[in-house]
Amino acid sequence: MKRLIQIVSYLIIVIFLTSCDTQPAKINSIVKEKAHVNKEPIISKQIKNDSKKRLMDITLTRLYKNFASLSRTMKDECFFEIHDVISKANMFSDISTSINDAISIHDDSLTAVATRLKKKLISVQIRDFPHMRKSYIKLANNILWEENIEITGKGKTITFTGGVFANNKNIKVFYDNLRWVLEKLRFQRANFKWYKNASEYTYYTITLQKDGDV
Repeated sequence: MKRLIQIVSYLIIVIFLTSCDTQPAKINSIVKEKAHVNKEPIISKQIKNDSKKRLMDITLTRLYKNFASLSRTMKDECFFEIHDVISKANMFSDISTSINDAISIHDDSLTAVATRLKKKLISVQIRDFPHMRKSYIKLANNILWEENIEITGKGKTITFTGGVFANNKNIKVFYDNLRWVLEKLRFQRANFKWYKNASEYTYYTITLQKDGDV
Protein backbone atom coordinates (compact mmCIF):
# COMPACT_ATOMS: atom_id res chain seq x y z
CA MET A 1 0.00 0.00 0.00
CA LYS A 2 2.83 2.40 0.90
CA ARG A 3 4.51 1.70 -2.44
CA LEU A 4 1.21 2.32 -4.28
CA ILE A 5 0.81 5.72 -2.63
CA GLN A 6 4.39 6.61 -3.59
CA ILE A 7 3.71 5.73 -7.24
CA VAL A 8 0.46 7.71 -7.33
CA SER A 9 2.23 10.64 -5.67
CA TYR A 10 4.89 10.49 -8.35
CA LEU A 11 2.23 10.72 -11.06
CA ILE A 12 0.64 13.69 -9.29
CA ILE A 13 3.97 15.53 -8.89
CA VAL A 14 4.87 15.05 -12.56
CA ILE A 15 1.47 16.31 -13.64
CA PHE A 16 1.44 19.17 -11.11
CA LEU A 17 4.59 20.63 -12.63
CA THR A 18 2.60 21.38 -15.79
CA SER A 19 -0.69 22.39 -14.20
CA CYS A 20 0.33 25.76 -12.75
CA ASP A 21 -1.91 28.70 -13.60
CA THR A 22 -0.75 30.18 -16.89
CA GLN A 23 -3.17 33.07 -17.06
CA PRO A 24 -1.40 36.37 -17.84
CA ALA A 25 -0.89 38.43 -14.68
CA LYS A 26 -1.30 41.62 -16.67
CA ILE A 27 -5.01 41.04 -17.20
CA ASN A 28 -5.66 40.56 -13.48
CA SER A 29 -3.69 43.69 -12.62
CA ILE A 30 -5.56 45.76 -15.19
CA VAL A 31 -8.94 44.50 -13.95
CA LYS A 32 -7.93 45.49 -10.41
CA GLU A 33 -6.69 48.83 -11.69
CA LYS A 34 -9.99 49.40 -13.47
CA ALA A 35 -11.94 48.62 -10.30
CA HIS A 36 -9.76 51.07 -8.40
CA VAL A 37 -10.32 53.77 -11.00
CA ASN A 38 -14.08 53.40 -10.71
CA LYS A 39 -13.88 54.15 -7.00
CA GLU A 40 -12.01 57.41 -7.52
CA PRO A 41 -14.41 60.17 -8.61
CA ILE A 42 -11.52 62.58 -9.27
CA ILE A 43 -9.98 60.36 -11.97
CA SER A 44 -10.78 61.62 -15.44
CA LYS A 45 -12.91 59.73 -17.93
CA GLN A 46 -9.90 59.65 -20.28
CA ILE A 47 -7.89 57.55 -17.82
CA LYS A 48 -10.80 55.14 -17.51
CA ASN A 49 -11.03 54.81 -21.27
CA ASP A 50 -7.27 54.28 -21.56
CA SER A 51 -7.44 51.50 -18.98
CA LYS A 52 -10.23 49.75 -20.86
CA LYS A 53 -8.36 50.11 -24.14
CA ARG A 54 -5.26 48.50 -22.61
CA LEU A 55 -7.37 45.63 -21.32
CA MET A 56 -8.95 45.15 -24.74
CA ASP A 57 -5.56 45.24 -26.49
CA ILE A 58 -4.09 42.62 -24.16
CA THR A 59 -7.18 40.44 -24.46
CA LEU A 60 -7.16 40.66 -28.27
CA THR A 61 -3.45 39.76 -28.38
CA ARG A 62 -4.13 36.80 -26.13
CA LEU A 63 -6.94 35.58 -28.39
CA TYR A 64 -4.74 35.69 -31.50
CA LYS A 65 -1.92 33.87 -29.67
CA ASN A 66 -4.43 31.16 -28.79
CA PHE A 67 -5.46 30.94 -32.44
CA ALA A 68 -1.80 30.30 -33.27
CA SER A 69 -1.47 27.67 -30.54
CA LEU A 70 -4.49 25.75 -31.83
CA SER A 71 -3.21 25.97 -35.39
CA ARG A 72 0.02 24.25 -34.31
CA THR A 73 -1.76 21.28 -32.75
CA MET A 74 -1.56 18.05 -34.71
CA LYS A 75 -3.96 15.17 -35.10
CA ASP A 76 -2.73 11.99 -33.36
CA GLU A 77 0.14 13.89 -31.76
CA CYS A 78 2.86 11.69 -30.28
CA PHE A 79 3.12 12.06 -26.49
CA PHE A 80 6.24 10.80 -24.71
CA GLU A 81 5.32 11.71 -21.12
CA ILE A 82 2.11 12.00 -19.11
CA HIS A 83 2.78 15.67 -18.47
CA ASP A 84 2.71 16.28 -22.23
CA VAL A 85 -0.88 15.04 -22.33
CA ILE A 86 -1.86 17.14 -19.32
CA SER A 87 -0.14 20.21 -20.77
CA LYS A 88 -2.34 20.00 -23.84
CA ALA A 89 -5.46 19.65 -21.70
CA ASN A 90 -4.31 22.69 -19.71
CA MET A 91 -3.90 24.61 -22.96
CA PHE A 92 -7.52 23.87 -23.84
CA SER A 93 -8.61 25.12 -20.39
CA ASP A 94 -6.57 28.31 -20.72
CA ILE A 95 -8.00 29.07 -24.15
CA SER A 96 -11.52 28.49 -22.84
CA THR A 97 -10.84 30.99 -20.05
CA SER A 98 -9.53 33.57 -22.53
CA ILE A 99 -12.70 33.20 -24.60
CA ASN A 100 -14.94 33.78 -21.57
CA ASP A 101 -12.80 36.74 -20.45
CA ALA A 102 -13.12 38.37 -23.86
CA ILE A 103 -16.88 37.89 -24.01
CA SER A 104 -17.30 39.36 -20.51
CA ILE A 105 -15.83 42.71 -21.68
CA HIS A 106 -18.93 43.21 -23.88
CA ASP A 107 -17.11 44.60 -26.88
CA ASP A 108 -18.43 43.58 -30.31
CA SER A 109 -15.00 43.23 -31.94
CA LEU A 110 -13.62 41.08 -29.10
CA THR A 111 -16.77 38.96 -29.00
CA ALA A 112 -16.50 38.30 -32.74
CA VAL A 113 -12.90 37.06 -32.43
CA ALA A 114 -13.73 35.04 -29.32
CA THR A 115 -16.65 33.37 -31.10
CA ARG A 116 -14.40 32.31 -33.98
CA LEU A 117 -11.81 30.98 -31.52
CA LYS A 118 -14.48 29.07 -29.61
CA LYS A 119 -15.62 27.35 -32.80
CA LYS A 120 -12.04 26.31 -33.59
CA LEU A 121 -11.41 25.13 -30.01
CA ILE A 122 -14.51 22.93 -30.05
CA SER A 123 -13.36 21.34 -33.31
CA VAL A 124 -9.83 20.64 -32.03
CA GLN A 125 -11.06 19.25 -28.70
CA ILE A 126 -13.46 16.84 -30.40
CA ARG A 127 -10.60 15.71 -32.63
CA ASP A 128 -7.89 15.42 -29.97
CA PHE A 129 -9.43 14.35 -26.64
CA PRO A 130 -9.99 10.69 -27.69
CA HIS A 131 -6.32 10.36 -28.71
CA MET A 132 -5.18 12.11 -25.51
CA ARG A 133 -7.11 9.59 -23.39
CA LYS A 134 -5.58 6.67 -25.29
CA SER A 135 -2.10 8.16 -24.86
CA TYR A 136 -2.63 8.69 -21.13
CA ILE A 137 -3.74 5.08 -20.67
CA LYS A 138 -0.67 3.78 -22.51
CA LEU A 139 1.81 6.00 -20.65
CA ALA A 140 0.28 5.40 -17.21
CA ASN A 141 0.20 1.65 -17.86
CA ASN A 142 3.92 1.72 -18.68
CA ILE A 143 4.60 3.28 -15.28
CA LEU A 144 2.33 1.10 -13.15
CA TRP A 145 2.97 -2.32 -14.72
CA GLU A 146 5.91 -2.76 -12.31
CA GLU A 147 3.38 -2.51 -9.47
CA ASN A 148 1.27 -5.26 -11.09
CA ILE A 149 -1.43 -2.77 -12.08
CA GLU A 150 -2.79 -2.91 -15.61
CA ILE A 151 -4.54 0.10 -17.13
CA THR A 152 -6.87 -0.37 -20.07
CA GLY A 153 -9.64 1.67 -21.58
CA LYS A 154 -12.28 2.05 -24.21
CA GLY A 155 -13.92 5.28 -25.23
CA LYS A 156 -14.34 7.42 -22.12
CA THR A 157 -13.95 4.51 -19.67
CA ILE A 158 -10.65 3.70 -17.96
CA THR A 159 -10.07 0.45 -16.05
CA PHE A 160 -7.45 -0.23 -13.38
CA THR A 161 -6.80 -3.91 -12.66
CA GLY A 162 -4.60 -5.28 -9.87
CA GLY A 163 -4.66 -7.34 -6.70
CA VAL A 164 -4.20 -4.18 -4.67
CA PHE A 165 -7.76 -3.21 -5.55
CA ALA A 166 -9.21 -6.09 -3.54
CA ASN A 167 -8.99 -3.55 -0.71
CA ASN A 168 -11.63 -0.79 -0.87
CA LYS A 169 -9.37 1.66 0.96
CA ASN A 170 -6.72 1.30 -1.74
CA ILE A 171 -9.33 2.02 -4.40
CA LYS A 172 -10.42 5.21 -2.64
CA VAL A 173 -6.86 6.47 -2.14
CA PHE A 174 -5.97 5.78 -5.76
CA TYR A 175 -9.12 7.39 -7.16
CA ASP A 176 -9.01 10.44 -4.89
CA ASN A 177 -5.47 11.21 -6.05
CA LEU A 178 -6.12 10.77 -9.77
CA ARG A 179 -9.67 12.03 -10.10
CA TRP A 180 -8.74 15.56 -11.22
CA VAL A 181 -6.53 14.18 -13.99
CA LEU A 182 -9.29 11.90 -15.24
CA GLU A 183 -11.74 14.81 -15.17
CA LYS A 184 -9.33 17.02 -17.13
CA LEU A 185 -9.11 14.36 -19.86
CA ARG A 186 -12.92 14.03 -19.92
CA PHE A 187 -13.07 10.38 -18.81
CA GLN A 188 -16.62 9.55 -17.76
CA ARG A 189 -16.05 6.36 -15.78
CA ALA A 190 -13.25 4.65 -13.85
CA ASN A 191 -13.41 0.92 -13.08
CA PHE A 192 -11.33 -0.82 -10.40
CA LYS A 193 -10.93 -4.62 -10.61
CA TRP A 194 -8.74 -6.86 -8.50
CA TYR A 195 -8.51 -9.42 -11.29
CA LYS A 196 -9.07 -9.17 -15.02
CA ASN A 197 -12.35 -11.01 -15.53
CA ALA A 198 -14.05 -9.92 -12.31
CA SER A 199 -17.81 -9.71 -12.73
CA GLU A 200 -18.18 -7.53 -9.65
CA TYR A 201 -16.03 -4.45 -9.21
CA THR A 202 -16.02 -0.85 -8.02
CA TYR A 203 -16.57 2.00 -10.44
CA TYR A 204 -16.89 5.77 -10.28
CA THR A 205 -18.80 8.10 -12.57
CA ILE A 206 -16.40 10.98 -13.19
CA THR A 207 -17.79 13.70 -15.47
CA LEU A 208 -20.52 14.20 -18.02
CA GLN A 209 -18.56 16.80 -19.96
CA LYS A 210 -18.50 16.25 -23.68
CA ASP A 211 -15.25 16.61 -25.60
CA GLY A 212 -16.64 19.70 -27.34
CA ASP A 213 -17.72 21.50 -24.17
CA VAL A 214 -15.88 24.79 -23.65
